Amino acid sequence: MRNVVVSLLLTLGLLTACDASNSTTPFPNNQIDVPPLMTMPPMPLALDDTRFPIMPAAEAQYDTGRALYEQYCSSCHGLNGEGQQPDPLAFGMAPPHTDVGHTWHHPDQQNFQTVWTGRTVAGVMPSFATQLTPDEIIAVLAYIKTWWSQQSLTVQLERTEATMNNEGG
Repeated sequence: MRNVVVSLLLTLGLLTACDASNSTTPFPNNQIDVPPLMTMPPMPLALDDTRFPIMPAAEAQYDTGRALYEQYCSSCHGLNGEGQQPDPLAFGMAPPHTDVGHTWHHPDQQNFQTVWTGRTVAGVMPSFATQLTPDEIIAVLAYIKTWWSQQSLTVQLERTEATMNNEGG
């Protein structure tokens, strides 16, 4: 019983301290301005940017994309795009970027945005907007495409072009 009385008195004290008529509050109108946790830079590419669609990497772009992928992506997605083990398709795990995964299901614009802004839908992928330039992200995505079958590339290209033409994606 004593604990209940003490709890009630503490609650009343807190409520009185938070009363809007209390003129000693340091915040006008009892509002606190809370800045956003993180401000994202605006998307640097339009849906119909000339760098879309992204083709599989070749030559210098392959070397650049591979080096960047190994530095920024492989610790979660695997050196060869195999995804986070032991079960890369499980909720919260970094998915594979091969045909087994779903990266090829999305248009280039969406894959670019995921790398640029990060994602917290099925797990946590950080934003790389402050680490990679748009052209470096494109090199990484072009490198990832070297792991896809011709069928996956064809489907993904159609989705990218539909997005460029505002036909969905």
